[in-house]
Amino acid sequence: MALYHFTVNQVTRSHGQSIVNSAAYRAGEKLWDEYYGECRDYSRKQGVVYKEIMLPDHAPARYKNRETLWTEVEYAEKNRNAQLAHSFEFALQRELTLDENIELARKFVQENFISRGMIADICVHDPPAKSGDDPPNPHVHVLCPIRPLNENGQWGIKQKKVPVLDKDGNQIMTKAGKPKMRAVPTTDWSTKETLEEYRKNWAELVNAAFEDKGFPCRIDHRSYEEQGIDLIPTIHEGPAVCKMEAKGIRTEKRALNNFIRMVNKLLVKFREMVQWSQDVHHKLEAEMERMKNPTILEYLQDYYDRRNEAAQAYGYGTRKAELYNLKEFAEVINLIDTLEIQTPDDLEDLIKETQSQMKPLKQELKNKSARITELQNLIRRYEDYSQFKPIHDEYSKKIFGKKDFEYQHHNELVRFQIAKREIDKNRTKEGKIPINRWRKQLQETMEQKEYTEYDLQEWRDALSELYKVRRCIETALQPTTPSEDSRQRPEEKNLQGQEKASIHQKLENYKNPQQQTKTHKKNRGMEI
Repeated sequence: MALYHFTVNQVTRSHGQSIVNSAAYRAGEKLWDEYYGECRDYSRKQGVVYKEIMLPDHAPARYKNRETLWTEVEYAEKNRNAQLAHSFEFALQRELTLDENIELARKFVQENFISRGMIADICVHDPPAKSGDDPPNPHVHVLCPIRPLNENGQWGIKQKKVPVLDKDGNQIMTKAGKPKMRAVPTTDWSTKETLEEYRKNWAELVNAAFEDKGFPCRIDHRSYEEQGIDLIPTIHEGPAVCKMEAKGIRTEKRALNNFIRMVNKLLVKFREMVQWSQDVHHKLEAEMERMKNPTILEYLQDYYDRRNEAAQAYGYGTRKAELYNLKEFAEVINLIDTLEIQTPDDLEDLIKETQSQMKPLKQELKNKSARITELQNLIRRYEDYSQFKPIHDEYSKKIFGKKDFEYQHHNELVRFQIAKREIDKNRTKEGKIPINRWRKQLQETMEQKEYTEYDLQEWRDALSELYKVRRCIETALQPTTPSEDSRQRPEEKNLQGQEKASIHQKLENYKNPQQQTKTHKKNRGMEI
């Protein structure tokens, strides 16, 4: 069963703790504690399956060394009761593999600690069971220095003092006449809200992993009271009870707590079964509701059954038509499986979505076509401008025979003026004609248009396939009133043809009585 366990404590000197000793114990290593001048040796510790120090981008690379990191953290704190580091511990899930659990823990640390600028020393423990009845207990220890690290790689300050103000915003003074100050943390790493966010994020990350794997189990970071679960609380045992139990002396408190835990497990199991039955009930209701309405597969089956029935009405080609229908039916089924659509409503939603995807592409294609036309017109105007400018210059210089010249070159002069007006509107700030830029833009726009047309064609092909499925459904929805001719069997057609031939023969005999065959009668074997 999935288990939620997430706690955070502090490694402090006031409790006689050493951060180097704590790091060595969690990592199962032998480290030299320079601050206290002692060797911390936990190299014989079993169950440490993974360890890593994760650093933010601005942290010095030397902090990858565990002894170096925590020695500097120890020396950075001057107070004899200093708080050295946050110690996080959270349970891994037995439903996931060890590699999946480690990757999940690393992702959580990266998103919640490293992203805030914290340094994290991760150690994954999977201790061996003390007896065959003990369940596995994989869990993670994470040590994070409380003192922040500045962008320059130097240790910063944990808190700063700010003046205390009254409700009117005036500074409050002490009895000694000095400003009253209070300490404010420089980070939000230790606030109640942030710690609650850590707990929530771990639960959401684990539940997402469960969902991806298709597991029904979930964990919840909230307390039983917050979840509305009425479980029996255990009683505090204390160190004396723990020591007695460790020596094999059974106590009433431990026995009572064991019984309470057993009852709580049964209550949790019962609620899980109730929740599971409710989920199954909802799923069955949804499935029954879905089965009331025909699926696309059923509509398509009806459509191709009709086509095969119509193919059997012909005297030849029936087998070929049935094979073609079978191939087309398989292609359409593969299409709806790929698109993951089951009902006609799903099909209509997908058609609308495809049309909405095509809309911006159509507008983009329209804009590019308009821009290509504009650039082509500018280039043509430039060609007219260049071609007829000498004629215009000659016309401008003429003094005698100007009217005759204008009459002879009227079309050229008009085209020049039109081109000049268009060119002047599009000159650069320096008054130059950017013909090379126009040509380059034209080439680029035409290439972009080709890419857009290609993308749009892919969407059109997809939409065409969807329309094809829609037409099949519409045909299947039509009432089955086929004409009698289309339903006739080949033998019925042959019989009808014979009847028609007999009628034609009677008509011919009626028109030409001379050609009628003689009637012969037989009487005792003699012709009369």
